[in-house]
Amino acid sequence: MPINASGDPNQRIVDSFRASGGTVDGIFTGMPLLLLTATGARSGRRRTVPLTYLADGASWVVAAAAAGTTRNPAWYHNVLARPAVTVEVGDRILDAIARIATGTERERLFGRFAAAYPQLASYQVRTTRLIPMVVLSPAPPHSRVTPQAGQAGVVPLGRCSRPQVALGPDPRLAGTVRRHST
Repeated sequence: MPINASGDPNQRIVDSFRASGGTVDGIFTGMPLLLLTATGARSGRRRTVPLTYLADGASWVVAAAAAGTTRNPAWYHNVLARPAVTVEVGDRILDAIARIATGTERERLFGRFAAAYPQLASYQVRTTRLIPMVVLSPAPPHSRVTPQAGQAGVVPLGRCSRPQVALGPDPRLAGTVRRHST
């Protein structure tokens, strides 16, 4: 796929997805597609990638297949480090928490995904790594998801129209100093 002026080979797909309310032509025609926006583990920059998915209850499942290469895709390392993500499905934009499926859950999800997208099984045969299955679950309503290495903390915000992603400490506490008496 040609790289556009921004240097991101996925940007054309992302732009088309957003312009059409979630449908894309080309290699993704007829496939369910979502946009996953994660914060870079090292850079701290937000990056968006298009991924095929399977619905699993209220969650979405994506495979960190990287076409069967020997390394996991960059987005996988980002969600490991900072599991608070944004998911765009159709015309909906939601804050979500990413987690890696393990054990029997991973096997069940891999089987379902491979049945829907047989190329996943061929990717697994090509590589010695176990292709991770990532579950993207909606963040609890009226909460702030604070990305931290290896975990996600949820802080109630009271009344708000939708969850908000915070990339740092609680902004309501900015400028406050807590003093302890001795």
